[in-house]
Amino acid sequence: SNQNVEAYNALLQGNFHYNRRTADDVRKAISYYEQALQLDPRYALAYAKLSYSAESLDTRFGVLRRKKKQS
Repeated sequence: SNQNVEAYNALLQGNFHYNRRTADDVRKAISYYEQALQLDPRYALAYAKLSYSAESLDTRFGVLRRKKKQS
């Protein structure tokens, strides 16, 4: 567990949004994970969740592929 309560709370908020399983909520989750990392740059679980969420935007929703095609 993390000793930084604010960072942990941001992680929990991110988890809540991630589990809603929409592209918009995954984007919100990413924002919360980034907030957790701003509060505690050594928070390994927040890095893992951020990475997993960003990857799921591409694999579940094709968001990154669409952006690449638009470029």
